[in-house]
Amino acid sequence: MFVSQNDTNMKNKNYQITDLEKDFAINHLGKTRDAFVNKVQNLKEDEWYHRPSPSQWSLAECADHILQTELYFFKPTLDKMLSAPPDSDKQKEAIGKDTAAYASMEDRSYKLKGKPWEEVFEKKIDKENLIQAFVTKRNEMINWVRNTDEELRVHFTYFPGLETIDAYQLVLFVSGHTTRHTEQIQDIIDSEFFPKS
Repeated sequence: MFVSQNDTNMKNKNYQITDLEKDFAINHLGKTRDAFVNKVQNLKEDEWYHRPSPSQWSLAECADHILQTELYFFKPTLDKMLSAPPDSDKQKEAIGKDTAAYASMEDRSYKLKGKPWEEVFEKKIDKENLIQAFVTKRNEMINWVRNTDEELRVHFTYFPGLETIDAYQLVLFVSGHTTRHTEQIQDIIDSEFFPKS
């Protein structure tokens, strides 16, 4: 589960997200979850492991990257942010970046290089287990967003291109990352050399 502050102080509503913001994040996380699952769940094995070129990911590797990044980057980053002391002085640095948080990740004209732990080519990736693990973790995040009273607007991290973002914006960033690679999967499916049924 996600880290929560264990203090007994009253939460400052100015530092929490609104019900509208909460609903937007929940809907966005759910929509991107469903789009990804619908895109990969019926793929056949030769399609799942199809690699467009020696230097490109297969569909299985794109899907695995989505899950591994949520497990080993996004979740630990969010936990670390919420464990740090709140810093209201930095709030002005993140104001107005909510849309940019997911839109920048969905913009595939900006390329990011994967981390070494993400670059394990040719491994077997069980599609059903991956989907189940992804849905479980995504639903955990959705439920956490639904129930949290954390002061998400005063916990921050740095990300290239966006600079300072708050914890709510990181949640939207997670959702945008799913869209980014779901679209990459669609591009592979639409490619000339993709196995045709």
